[in-house]
Amino acid sequence: MTTATRPVALVTGASSGIGEAIALRLAQEGFDLVLVARSDERLQRVASSIQRIYGRRSWVLLEDLTRRDCGTALLQQVQALGITVEVLINNAGIGAYGPFQELPLEEERSAIAVNIGALVELTHAFLPELLARRSGAVINIASTAAFQPAPFMAVYAATKAFVLSFTEALWAETLGRGVKIIAVCPPAVQTPFIAKLGPDGPPKISAFAHGLPAEQVASAVVEAMRGDVPTYIVGRKSRILTWLVRLMPRAAVARSVARVMRPR
Repeated sequence: MTTATRPVALVTGASSGIGEAIALRLAQEGFDLVLVARSDERLQRVASSIQRIYGRRSWVLLEDLTRRDCGTALLQQVQALGITVEVLINNAGIGAYGPFQELPLEEERSAIAVNIGALVELTHAFLPELLARRSGAVINIASTAAFQPAPFMAVYAATKAFVLSFTEALWAETLGRGVKIIAVCPPAVQTPFIAKLGPDGPPKISAFAHGLPAEQVASAVVEAMRGDVPTYIVGRKSRILTWLVRLMPRAAVARSVARVMRPR
């Protein structure tokens, strides 16, 4: 469950954005960290910050999460280090913006592989040990996009809908077995993720212009871990909007989102 003195959390996509913010906040909360991404230089920078600011230990693991069997590979690497993960944070995510038929298919395949495939594989790899110990948590970073279709980010929103449904199902399957399983759903967040969607993309659209700071999402993760609900929506405004969406016809919601998201 721990290193010699502290619990260990594994965070995917920890090299920047939400993942980096979560890693730093968990270090503040007393965790040692396993940091996972593809960029060694960026992960080493995050690990140095964790050591310098909080005096916590970090292990840097490089892994391509589009690769099949990435969950088993990471579990084997963690076991080889002689540590046990208490909290799994499935944060890594990929998205693309634009008319579906104009986007490169390989980008959409990568989004499905990371947002769904890697998340399922890592959960399948690490959950049995958590259940055997009857402690720990699996936190899946979903999105408020999970609650409605998102034209012009169709695949991304669909993958997050999967994450939400999958997480809530596992929560119900494992009730009473000591492990918290939670989908944390933020709205748009001020991270490099949005910039990577393209220079003519969502940053010019109102829905993305005033994203939350990544640190607020990290704080929400910690708060969610202290509770006992399967779904944690970040921000009061987001909670109200997702509740309203559930009351509207889905066709009307899709048309409304399309108007907001349509490329200029």
